[in-house]
Amino acid sequence: MPNGKNKSSSQGQEQTKPVSFEEFIDLELKRIEQARKNKMGTGDLRPFVQLKVGENVVEFVKRPPRDHPIYSGKKIFRVVKDGMEYDLVFSSNTRAYARLLQLLKQGHTKIKIIRVGTGKYDTRYFVEAAD
Repeated sequence: MPNGKNKSSSQGQEQTKPVSFEEFIDLELKRIEQARKNKMGTGDLRPFVQLKVGENVVEFVKRPPRDHPIYSGKKIFRVVKDGMEYDLVFSSNTRAYARLLQLLKQGHTKIKIIRVGTGKYDTRYFVEAAD
């Protein structure tokens, strides 16, 4: 380090500095969108299905679920509800998930999901065959 300067920190690292505030915002939005796409993986995404309190009937698409890219222990299934495809997340350490797998193994694809509760800590899900 001659003259007390560390040249290695600035060598080989070219950073684009925005010219204006608007350009900065555009670059940041592009960066955030790219980071989101990288986290989510394939890009084969659907909106998450909204389950109302009570009975909800969905049809599971016969393909293996994906691991949730952000939350470990969660699986993303593809389902059809009211003629539209959605993604549905299940925690893999719940009884509902184990029951779902049993039903799918038995050949059931139409599943009744019963939602009880509305809050973060009191909502529970139960699954039954709907066909």
